[in-house]
Amino acid sequence: MKLLNLSLCSTSVIGLVCAGVPALAAAASSSPATGASPGTYEGGIADIVVTAQRRASSAQDTPIALTAVTGEALRDQNVTDIISLSSSIPNVQFSQSQINARLSIRGVGFNTNFPGAEARVAYYVDDVYVSRPGGVLGTFFDVDRVEVLRGPQGTLYGRNATAGAINVITKKPTDILTGFAQVTFGNYQYLQLEGGIGGPLAEGISYRISGATTYQFKGYGKNELDGKDVNDQNTEAVRGQLQLEPADTITLNLESSYTRQNDRQGFPYFFSENPESPKINPAVSLLGGQYAKNRRDVNYDQSPNLQRTLFNVSGTLNWDIGDRTTLTTIGAYRYVSSENNVDQDMTQVRAGEAVFLDKSRQYSFEARVNHDFDWGNLVVGGYYFKENIYGNVRVEPIDLGLLTGNSFLIQGFEVAGDINTRAIAGFAQVHVDLSDTLSVDVGARYGDEKKEKFDEYYQFSTAPFNRDAAPIISNFIPYDKVASKDFTPKVTLNYQPNSDTLLYATFSQAVKLGGFNLGGLQPPFDTEKLTDYEVGAKLDLLDGRLRANFAAFYYKYDNIQVYRVKETSTAIENAASSDLYGIEAEIVYMPTADLKLDLNVGWLHSEYKDYITKDEFTGEDLDLSGNKLQQAPDYTVNAGVEYMFPMADGDLVLRGEGQFMGRTYFYPKQLDFLSQKPYETFNAFVTYRANNGLAVSAYVKNIADKFYITAMSNVSTSLYGGALTATYGAPRTYGLKVGYSF
Repeated sequence: MKLLNLSLCSTSVIGLVCAGVPALAAAASSSPATGASPGTYEGGIADIVVTAQRRASSAQDTPIALTAVTGEALRDQNVTDIISLSSSIPNVQFSQSQINARLSIRGVGFNTNFPGAEARVAYYVDDVYVSRPGGVLGTFFDVDRVEVLRGPQGTLYGRNATAGAINVITKKPTDILTGFAQVTFGNYQYLQLEGGIGGPLAEGISYRISGATTYQFKGYGKNELDGKDVNDQNTEAVRGQLQLEPADTITLNLESSYTRQNDRQGFPYFFSENPESPKINPAVSLLGGQYAKNRRDVNYDQSPNLQRTLFNVSGTLNWDIGDRTTLTTIGAYRYVSSENNVDQDMTQVRAGEAVFLDKSRQYSFEARVNHDFDWGNLVVGGYYFKENIYGNVRVEPIDLGLLTGNSFLIQGFEVAGDINTRAIAGFAQVHVDLSDTLSVDVGARYGDEKKEKFDEYYQFSTAPFNRDAAPIISNFIPYDKVASKDFTPKVTLNYQPNSDTLLYATFSQAVKLGGFNLGGLQPPFDTEKLTDYEVGAKLDLLDGRLRANFAAFYYKYDNIQVYRVKETSTAIENAASSDLYGIEAEIVYMPTADLKLDLNVGWLHSEYKDYITKDEFTGEDLDLSGNKLQQAPDYTVNAGVEYMFPMADGDLVLRGEGQFMGRTYFYPKQLDFLSQKPYETFNAFVTYRANNGLAVSAYVKNIADKFYITAMSNVSTSLYGGALTATYGAPRTYGLKVGYSF
C-alpha cells in the first residue's frame, strides 16, 4: 500500500504541474529569447556561480579543477542521473553495479558491492552528505546545477572526499510563481515524467514541490528461463520544500524527499569463465547449468531484483548576522535501504542465490560562519556525523539434491552485523589578498572519526539453510573498533593578473577512515591518505568566446584500501602506496554566436608501488607493483559541436558529441580479460526552444550501439571457480522529450 500511495503521490505531483501550466501561463511572464544556447550569450560564454568553497563565487574565479553544469543543459542532453553525467567531464567514470553507484575521479573510486562500504567521492545534495553509495541513485531530479570538484577536498568537505566531491543543488522556492513539466518517450518502452512548481504562499513563505517517475517497461534483455525482462527501470521520487523568511536577514529552508525503486537493473551478467581458475563452475560441470545465449540476456532460476528506498529530511538556516558575517547551519536525517537478489552461479540451476542488504540511518549537523574582510574572506565551522549501518549477505549454495535426489547444501552462509560511525570535525579556510593580483587560500580540517562493529555473526550451513538449525559464530574476528584523528591541510596560491586569467597552485590532503568488511572474515583495514600537488589555469580569451581551463596534478596515495574476491567473500586489504599524475583540459570555443565547440580531455597515469599480496587461486605471493589502479583509464576524451538556428519564435539547436575511453582495468591484476578495451560512443540531439517556454527535443545516445563494460568482478572462487561477472553500458537509446517551463 505504501508503494501505491507513493505512485499516486508522485504521479499527482506531475499531474498538478501539467494541469496548472495552461492556467498559469498567462500569469507567468515569458522569458525573452536570448539568441544563444544554455550556458552561452551573445557576447561570449557565460559563467556559472558556484558554492564549491562554501561561498558564492564565479566558477572561473574558483581555484579548483571544477566542472559546473546547469539544469537546463542537463535536460538538453537528456542527463537523467549522475551516471550519465560522466560523458562531459574529464578523468571521471560514473557507473552502477548492483545496489551501488561507482563514482571514480582521477582513478580514485569505489569498486565493491558488499554492505557497509564507503565511497571516496563525497556526494552532496543541497549541502547534505550522502554516505551510502546506494543512496546516491534516485536523487537527481529538478536540478538547478551540478558541481563536480576533482581532487581531494579534505578541508571544507571532510568525510571521504579523497577523490573529490559532487554537489547537486536542486531548484529552490521563489517569491514568484515558477515551474516546469516534461515528458520523455523512448525505445524499450521508456517513459519519464518530471516536473516542479513553486511560488509564494504568504508573506515571507514560499514553497516548491517536484517529482519524477521513470518507467522502462521493456528491459535491455530477458531471462531465458521465465521470459521476464531484465535491466528495466521503475523509480518514483518526490521532493517538497518550504522556505521561511521571518526577517530580511534570515532564511530557513525545510526540505524532505522520498524515492522508491523496484526493478531489475544494475545486476552483474556472466561474462566469461576465468581462464586462470583451476576449476570450472560446478553448476556447469555437475548440474548441467547453461548460461544465456545472448550477452544482454540471462538464464537465471530466479530473476534478479533491486529494491531501494530513500528518505531525507533537512533544514538549512542562513542568517545574515551583520557586519559582513553570515551564519549557516544544516541539520539532516537520511534513511537508505537497498536490497538486491543476485544469482551467483548465473545459470538456471539452484547453485547460489545471493541477497545483499544495506540499511543506513544517518544524522548530520554542520555550522559555519562566513565573514568578509577588506583583505579577504574567512570560513570557519564544525561538523557532526553519526550513522548506523546494518549489512546482511546471504548465499544459498549448490543444491546437490537436483543431481542425487537428496539435498545437501555445501558452504552456504549468512553474515550480518552493524557498523556505527561517529565523526566530529572542525575546519577553517581563509582567503587573503596579498596584492591586486596575488592571493592565497589556507585551510585545514581536524577530524576525529570512529567506527564500531556490533552484533556481527556468521552462519555456515551443510543442510537446507535454516537460521535456527545452523550454529552462530559471533564476533569471529575479535576486533570491534577503529579510530583515527587526522589533520588535513590545504594551501592554494592564486595569481590573477586580469579578470580573464587565473593561475593557481595547490597542496592539499584528504583521508578515508579504515573500517570493517562485513562477511570478510578479516581484521579491520587501515585509514588511507592522499596528498595532492596541483597547478591549474582558467582562461577566457578572444573577447570571451574561447574558454580554456587546464589542470595538472601529482598524487601520493598511501595505504590504499583495495577490494578483492577471495574464496566466498570480498576482502579489503591495504596496498602499500600508489603514484598518480595527469593533466586535464576543458575547452569551449564560440567562433560565432550560433556555433559552439567543446572539448574535454583527461590523461592519467596510475601505478601501484610495492604491492605484494596472495593469489586468490594458488595462495602464492603475487607482486602487483607497477600495475594500474582500477577504474583508471589512460585517457578520456569528450568532444561536441553545437549549432543554433535562430528563428522568429525561438531557437533550433543541433548537437553531436562523442566520448572516447582508454583501456580500463577492473582488477589489480593487469590482464586484458579483466579490463574493458578502448571504445567510443556517439550521441546526437535536436532541440527546439520556443520563446513562450515550450521545448521539444529528440535524442539518440550510443548511436553505433557500442557494447562495453562499466564494472567487473569475480564471484566466489571456492564455489564458482572465480567466474567473471560484468555490468554493461546501455545499448542504443533514442526518444522524444516535450516540456514547458514558466
